[in-house]
Amino acid sequence: MIEFLEPGIAEWVGGPVYGNQDRGVAPGGAMDQFALACGNLLLGNGETEKALEILTPPVFRFSEPVWFTVTGAAWTSLKLSGERALAHAEVYRAEKGDVLTFGEKRYGFRSCLCLRPVGKSPGRGPEGRRRGDFKTMASWPDSQGKIRVVEGPEFELLENPTAFFNQRFRVGQNSSAMGLRLEPREETLRLLSKTNMISQPVSDGTVQLTPDGPVILLRRRQTIGGYPRIFNVITADLDTLAQIGPMETLVFRKVNLDEALAVLEKRRDDLRRLREGLS
Repeated sequence: MIEFLEPGIAEWVGGPVYGNQDRGVAPGGAMDQFALACGNLLLGNGETEKALEILTPPVFRFSEPVWFTVTGAAWTSLKLSGERALAHAEVYRAEKGDVLTFGEKRYGFRSCLCLRPVGKSPGRGPEGRRRGDFKTMASWPDSQGKIRVVEGPEFELLENPTAFFNQRFRVGQNSSAMGLRLEPREETLRLLSKTNMISQPVSDGTVQLTPDGPVILLRRRQTIGGYPRIFNVITADLDTLAQIGPMETLVFRKVNLDEALAVLEKRRDDLRRLREGLS
């Protein structure tokens, strides 16, 4: 549906694929799965239909008529063939040969370009559908802007757990889609004892305490790790982490399992309301 003229930093992503962790392959999928689901719902696609996840915009042109929308990170100047200024999270139609250009990022770190061939939606199709402002339609993010975590299997090994919540951490420049390296601004986290640990299973959002500081594992992670798993970011807030870039700061808040599940249900409700509003 698109032809790349210059590469940028972008890749095709969809939903997570389970069942291969015993072979060392994490489920993966879009880093911001809420953004992916929103874009696909606007187009009438399945929620996990593949989209182009963009860090640095490539230069490309559409090779056929398509409906498209951009969710996730927003841009100051999003234009189609240098003429039409486009709104964030709204569906537009592109013709064969049109070029989509991006300005500077207004907020966020990763965008999802979701697509649907015009032939799948003849006539006016989904053009003009819009999600609305993220802060208005998404009820699940923490009201204080904090990242919520539950205790990890090795939480009891942490000597000073309050230090994790009483300071801002900066995201290190050597972070990646595998994980975010956190740099403490005040107090370094310490373990009660320094013993060797046999590698154990890890998951999306596992917070490992390494000798260089905490690392939050993301969706391109490994499947086992040999450092204490002191916390785990709740599932819903992994989408928030996907929009955090290097040198930005994070503050954490501890919740229990019931609270984590309630947040996940809120996220599902938000997508359900969007789906019903479009039908």
